[in-house]
Amino acid sequence: MNWIKIEIAKLLDKFGSNEPTELANYLGITIIYDYLGNNNGLYINQNGFKFILVNNNLDYYDQRVIIAHELGHALLHDNLNMAYLEKNTYYSRDKFEYQANYFAANLLLPDGFEKDIEFKDMKIEQISSMVAIPIELVKLKFI
Repeated sequence: MNWIKIEIAKLLDKFGSNEPTELANYLGITIIYDYLGNNNGLYINQNGFKFILVNNNLDYYDQRVIIAHELGHALLHDNLNMAYLEKNTYYSRDKFEYQANYFAANLLLPDGFEKDIEFKDMKIEQISSMVAIPIELVKLKFI
């Protein structure tokens, strides 16, 4: 998964930010907040027009994580049609979801964050609470 960290490093070098909404803006990806029912978010590339849809029922912190995850899809899986793959092949979407989660974890928690003095000797649950990122993503950072 080092290739994903390389993609993140390129973003950080180019734009100087790991804030998902800023990066989406820099990359020309429109973020739309709307009611999405049971879905938290979705990335769409429609004829070169790129959108991230985010459920407006989520709080700011959850929306931030969803945008980071969907940015992962935008940058790592831009031209995949998941609906087609699921319907017409035996390809599992789990691999792509894992990669997008890994991207989000490493974008929101850049390498070296754990060496910060305020995180010293903290458990994953404590770090998760402190940085407002789900435990599952914090765990991905430490794999």
